[in-house]
Formats: sequence, C-alpha cells, structure tokens
Amino acid sequence: MTESFSLFVYALVLYWSLAYLRDRRLWQLVVVQALAVLLISLRISYLLVVQTCAILLPFIAFARCAVPGLHNRSESRAPEVSALMTGLTHVIASIAMMFVMHGAYKQLNGLLTKREPAY
Repeated sequence: MTESFSLFVYALVLYWSLAYLRDRRLWQLVVVQALAVLLISLRISYLLVVQTCAILLPFIAFARCAVPGLHNRSESRAPEVSALMTGLTHVIASIAMMFVMHGAYKQLNGLLTKREPAY
C-alpha cells in the first residue's frame, strides 16, 4: 500500500518538475519541494534524488537562457542578464526551500516520535 502511494507521489513530483521546466514559475517549484518532502516521508530512499533535483531543476530550467547556443542559430546572442538573475534567484530559493522544508519535517518527525529531530 505504501509503495503504491509513494509511487503516485513520485509521479506527481515528476509531473510538477516537468511543468516547472516548461513554465519556470517559482510557485511550481514550491509545489515540487512540498511534494518532495511528502515523498521523503513515505520513502527515505528518495532523499538523494530529491536533494539533487532541488539543486538541478532551476539550473536545467534556465540553461537555455544562459547558453546562447541552445537558441536558434540565427538568434545567437549574449545571454540576457535579467534571465540569468531570475535563474539565480530560483536556485537560491530552491535551496532555501529545501533546507526549510526538510528542517521542518525533521522537527515535526522528532516531535511526533518524541525523539531527536531526524528523518
């Protein structure tokens, strides 16, 4: 039962990750992070995947803005500074959300089990 539900949550994480890569909206990144914490609560084996995803998703989303070769060859130009700053903001926000949400999960887990905060 838990495996089925964790697979469903993992599918939701993948869906929202792909939606974030398509639209590059910060609220979608928040949804991905929240679903990722829920996924970790079901299966701790996803921890490394979730942490890696939290760092790499914004980089992948804004890679086409940073590397002019990924645009059409006829429109090859220098990367726009505003797009790079937005991408850097998303990276910092994603890492901060990861630390805050994982820390809150560990505190809640420790409180409910009456032990030290941990996964």
